[in-house]
Order: sequence, then C-alpha cells, then structure tokens
Amino acid sequence: EISCSLVGSEMCIRDRYYASDEILSFAVIKTETLATAYETFHYYNYDLETGEELSVEALAGENWREKARAGLAQLLENPGENDMWWELGEAEREAAIDEAQLRLNSAGEPVLVFQRYTLGPGAMGRPEIVLK
Repeated sequence: EISCSLVGSEMCIRDRYYASDEILSFAVIKTETLATAYETFHYYNYDLETGEELSVEALAGENWREKARAGLAQLLENPGENDMWWELGEAEREAAIDEAQLRLNSAGEPVLVFQRYTLGPGAMGRPEIVLK
C-alpha cells in the first residue's frame, strides 16, 4: 500500500491484485475530501511485454458478457443472509455490466467489479463476480 497525503484529494495505487512476468492488474483509488469523503476506483490491467492495456476480451474471453450475465444472475437471485440487492430488470443488469470494471484476482482469474450503489445499498460495498 502506498500512502498519499494531498490537501483535498488523494490518488494512490492502493491495491495490486495480480502480477506476473506478463501481466499486472492493479487499482488506482481516488479519494476526494470536501464536506464528506468520496472514493472512486479505477482498475487497470497491462501487458508488461507490450505496455498496452488489456481488453476485457483478452482477459476473460470473447464470451465474457455471457459469463457476466450468468454470474450476476447467480449473485442477485441467490443472496446471502445479509445481502440486500436491488431488483434489476434486464436493461438495468446490462447497464450494470457495461459500467463494471475488470481486474484479475491473485490466481489470475478475471473479476468483474461493480461500483457501490450499482446493485444495492452502499453498505453492500463493491460487489464482485469471478468470470468463469
């Protein structure tokens, strides 16, 4: 973890999720503090040999959207004991998938990350699904 201290806002590479000789997956978290604090997460996945950012298709396959739909359906339709998800129609689910970001977990598997308030109350955090 890198510590930052800028007046009014911070931008840090706080989480490195996956690193190999070929790929680096990390998050840049921007925190703005005005009357209240607000964080935004930005995920990046780079090919270390070419220096180029990797696409969702390169990391999760051409059928990534089908995997995302199936994973999201399972998450929303089989909530855990303390989960409170919004009731989302098909168009809202597609929009949530479009707005989600991708990172790799420590095993190198693609993980779709939804921002807070996309699928449920802010207390639900940033829900994630592994695209298998």
